[in-house]
Amino acid sequence: MMRSRDPGKFSSRTLGERMTSELTKPSGFGRIHRRALREEVLEPLRAAIIFGKLAVGARLMEEELAQQLGVSRVPIREALRQLKADPRFRDIPVVVLTTSTTEDDVAYSYRSGANSFVVKPATYQAWIDLVRDLCDYWFRLVRLPRERP
Repeated sequence: MMRSRDPGKFSSRTLGERMTSELTKPSGFGRIHRRALREEVLEPLRAAIIFGKLAVGARLMEEELAQQLGVSRVPIREALRQLKADPRFRDIPVVVLTTSTTEDDVAYSYRSGANSFVVKPATYQAWIDLVRDLCDYWFRLVRLPRERP
């Protein structure tokens, strides 16, 4: 037979102590390991490149990738930085095309492996001229490494 506790008496342990004790008991589930969001973003990008789902010369646009993967642009930037650090992808040129003119963004981009930092122009004609110049530079003037087998 179980003895009932006297409702007028309180345990010497506070509610917070009792809850903490219950929450810290081993549950048998083990520790939960969460991957960083950049890792969740990196895997599909890496696989798309390795398995040829991205055409040679395809552009990876931060904003577009963020929408497709349902994340902000920050993990996209971090994943692209990690891709650039990977020896298999080091030869892929990275062009940052942005509206930003801050020195912090310029420095961050180059530290992260960008090969060029280009500020988007304000007028349509200047945009057309910029695209033409970029195409001339990257597809006519620059000599890039050959595609590896």
